[in-house]
Amino acid sequence: MAATSFCVTPTLYHKFYPQDRKSQSSLFWFGLNVNIFFGNVLAITQQSLWGRALDYAALDGGRRVSYAAVVGQGLKAEGLAAFFTPTKWFSRVLMNAPIQGTVPWFYNEVLPLGEGAWLAGAANLLSLARPKASGPQACESPFPRATTPTVDAEARGVDGSRGLVSRRVSEGSR
Repeated sequence: MAATSFCVTPTLYHKFYPQDRKSQSSLFWFGLNVNIFFGNVLAITQQSLWGRALDYAALDGGRRVSYAAVVGQGLKAEGLAAFFTPTKWFSRVLMNAPIQGTVPWFYNEVLPLGEGAWLAGAANLLSLARPKASGPQACESPFPRATTPTVDAEARGVDGSRGLVSRRVSEGSR
Protein backbone atom coordinates (compact mmCIF):
# COMPACT_ATOMS: atom_id res chain seq x y z
CA MET A 1 0.00 0.00 0.00
CA ALA A 2 2.94 2.32 0.52
CA ALA A 3 3.72 1.95 -3.19
CA THR A 4 0.23 3.21 -4.00
CA SER A 5 0.41 6.12 -1.56
CA PHE A 6 3.98 7.25 -2.14
CA CYS A 7 4.73 6.24 -5.75
CA VAL A 8 1.68 5.50 -7.90
CA THR A 9 -0.67 8.27 -6.74
CA PRO A 10 1.85 11.15 -6.82
CA THR A 11 3.29 10.03 -10.17
CA LEU A 12 -0.07 9.58 -11.89
CA TYR A 13 -1.42 12.81 -10.43
CA HIS A 14 1.67 14.77 -11.44
CA LYS A 15 2.02 13.34 -14.96
CA PHE A 16 -1.54 12.70 -16.11
CA TYR A 17 -4.05 14.72 -14.09
CA PRO A 18 -5.07 17.90 -16.00
CA GLN A 19 -3.12 20.88 -14.64
CA ASP A 20 -6.12 23.23 -14.70
CA ARG A 21 -8.14 20.84 -12.53
CA LYS A 22 -5.51 20.26 -9.81
CA SER A 23 -6.50 21.38 -6.33
CA GLN A 24 -6.42 20.21 -2.72
CA SER A 25 -9.69 18.37 -3.10
CA SER A 26 -8.78 16.80 -6.45
CA LEU A 27 -5.58 15.33 -4.94
CA PHE A 28 -7.60 14.04 -1.99
CA TRP A 29 -10.22 12.30 -4.15
CA PHE A 30 -7.72 11.11 -6.75
CA GLY A 31 -5.56 9.48 -4.07
CA LEU A 32 -8.55 7.89 -2.40
CA ASN A 33 -9.84 6.43 -5.67
CA VAL A 34 -6.45 5.14 -6.81
CA ASN A 35 -6.10 3.41 -3.46
CA ILE A 36 -9.61 1.96 -3.46
CA PHE A 37 -9.80 0.76 -7.03
CA PHE A 38 -6.17 -0.07 -7.84
CA GLY A 39 -4.09 -0.46 -4.71
CA ASN A 40 -6.52 -2.61 -2.76
CA VAL A 41 -7.27 -4.93 -5.68
CA LEU A 42 -3.55 -5.52 -6.11
CA ALA A 43 -2.99 -5.95 -2.37
CA ILE A 44 -5.82 -8.48 -1.95
CA THR A 45 -4.44 -10.55 -4.80
CA GLN A 46 -0.91 -10.45 -3.37
CA GLN A 47 -2.04 -11.37 0.13
CA SER A 48 -4.03 -14.32 -1.18
CA LEU A 49 -1.07 -15.48 -3.26
CA TRP A 50 1.37 -15.16 -0.35
CA GLY A 51 -0.95 -17.02 2.03
CA ARG A 52 -1.42 -19.84 -0.45
CA ALA A 53 2.33 -19.91 -1.16
CA LEU A 54 3.07 -20.33 2.57
CA ASP A 55 0.60 -23.20 2.77
CA TYR A 56 2.18 -24.75 -0.32
CA ALA A 57 5.69 -24.41 1.15
CA ALA A 58 4.68 -26.01 4.45
CA LEU A 59 3.45 -29.25 2.84
CA ASP A 60 5.59 -32.36 3.17
CA GLY A 61 7.82 -30.82 5.82
CA GLY A 62 8.79 -27.85 3.66
CA ARG A 63 9.41 -27.44 -0.03
CA ARG A 64 10.28 -24.73 -2.55
CA VAL A 65 7.41 -22.58 -3.70
CA SER A 66 6.29 -22.87 -7.29
CA TYR A 67 4.07 -19.86 -7.86
CA ALA A 68 2.74 -21.36 -11.09
CA ALA A 69 1.57 -24.39 -9.12
CA VAL A 70 0.12 -22.19 -6.35
CA VAL A 71 -1.88 -20.11 -8.82
CA GLY A 72 -2.97 -23.20 -10.75
CA GLN A 73 -4.15 -25.01 -7.60
CA GLY A 74 -5.98 -21.91 -6.35
CA LEU A 75 -7.78 -21.35 -9.65
CA LYS A 76 -8.66 -25.04 -9.91
CA ALA A 77 -10.04 -25.19 -6.37
CA GLU A 78 -11.87 -21.85 -6.11
CA GLY A 79 -11.61 -20.03 -9.41
CA LEU A 80 -10.97 -16.28 -9.23
CA ALA A 81 -12.37 -16.28 -5.69
CA ALA A 82 -9.07 -17.83 -4.60
CA PHE A 83 -7.46 -14.45 -5.12
CA PHE A 84 -10.23 -11.84 -5.24
CA THR A 85 -13.78 -11.50 -3.94
CA PRO A 86 -15.94 -8.43 -3.43
CA THR A 87 -16.11 -9.28 0.29
CA LYS A 88 -12.30 -9.28 0.62
CA TRP A 89 -12.10 -6.03 -1.33
CA PHE A 90 -14.83 -4.30 0.68
CA SER A 91 -13.38 -5.28 4.06
CA ARG A 92 -9.90 -4.19 3.00
CA VAL A 93 -11.17 -0.89 1.61
CA LEU A 94 -12.99 -0.11 4.85
CA MET A 95 -9.84 -0.91 6.82
CA ASN A 96 -7.15 0.79 4.70
CA ALA A 97 -8.48 3.20 2.11
CA PRO A 98 -9.36 6.17 4.31
CA ILE A 99 -5.82 6.52 5.61
CA GLN A 100 -3.79 5.10 2.73
CA GLY A 101 -5.70 6.97 0.05
CA THR A 102 -5.39 10.33 1.75
CA VAL A 103 -1.67 10.15 2.61
CA PRO A 104 -0.50 12.13 -0.48
CA TRP A 105 -3.03 14.88 0.25
CA PHE A 106 -2.03 14.92 3.93
CA TYR A 107 1.68 15.19 3.11
CA ASN A 108 1.14 17.97 0.58
CA GLU A 109 -1.57 20.00 2.27
CA VAL A 110 -1.70 19.37 6.03
CA LEU A 111 1.88 18.75 7.17
CA PRO A 112 3.27 21.96 5.64
CA LEU A 113 0.90 23.98 7.83
CA GLY A 114 2.94 23.22 10.95
CA GLU A 115 6.31 22.61 9.33
CA GLY A 116 7.84 26.01 10.15
CA ALA A 117 6.90 25.87 13.83
CA TRP A 118 8.06 22.26 14.14
CA LEU A 119 11.43 22.96 12.51
CA ALA A 120 11.98 26.01 14.73
CA GLY A 121 11.15 23.95 17.84
CA ALA A 122 13.46 21.14 16.74
CA ALA A 123 16.27 23.64 16.13
CA ASN A 124 15.78 25.07 19.63
CA LEU A 125 15.88 21.60 21.19
CA LEU A 126 19.01 20.68 19.26
CA SER A 127 20.74 23.88 20.29
CA LEU A 128 20.03 23.05 23.95
CA ALA A 129 21.42 19.52 23.55
CA ARG A 130 24.73 20.59 21.97
CA PRO A 131 27.64 20.68 24.40
CA LYS A 132 29.10 24.11 24.84
CA ALA A 133 32.83 23.44 24.40
CA SER A 134 35.55 25.93 23.71
CA GLY A 135 39.13 25.73 22.60
CA PRO A 136 40.71 23.28 20.20
CA GLN A 137 38.67 20.31 21.48
CA ALA A 138 35.45 21.89 20.20
CA CYS A 139 36.67 21.77 16.61
CA GLU A 140 38.33 18.36 16.50
CA SER A 141 37.01 15.82 14.06
CA PRO A 142 35.31 12.73 15.50
CA PHE A 143 37.09 10.63 12.83
CA PRO A 144 40.38 8.84 13.52
CA ARG A 145 43.51 10.79 12.75
CA ALA A 146 44.71 8.14 10.29
CA THR A 147 42.25 9.41 7.69
CA THR A 148 43.30 13.06 8.05
CA PRO A 149 46.25 14.30 5.97
CA THR A 150 48.83 16.37 7.86
CA VAL A 151 51.11 19.16 6.82
CA ASP A 152 54.81 18.33 6.99
CA ALA A 153 57.09 20.96 8.48
CA GLU A 154 59.15 20.78 5.27
CA ALA A 155 56.08 21.54 3.20
CA ARG A 156 55.67 24.96 4.77
CA GLY A 157 56.93 27.85 2.75
CA VAL A 158 59.77 30.14 3.79
CA ASP A 159 57.25 32.66 5.07
CA GLY A 160 55.55 30.01 7.29
CA SER A 161 52.47 29.61 5.10
CA ARG A 162 51.16 26.15 4.29
CA GLY A 163 52.48 24.72 1.10
CA LEU A 164 51.85 21.25 -0.20
CA VAL A 165 49.83 18.87 1.96
CA SER A 166 51.69 15.67 2.65
CA ARG A 167 50.05 12.42 1.60
CA ARG A 168 51.63 10.76 4.62
CA VAL A 169 49.88 10.60 7.92
CA SER A 170 51.60 11.40 11.15
CA GLU A 171 53.63 8.64 12.79
CA GLY A 172 51.43 8.45 15.90
CA SER A 173 48.22 7.72 14.02
CA ARG A 174 49.25 4.66 12.00
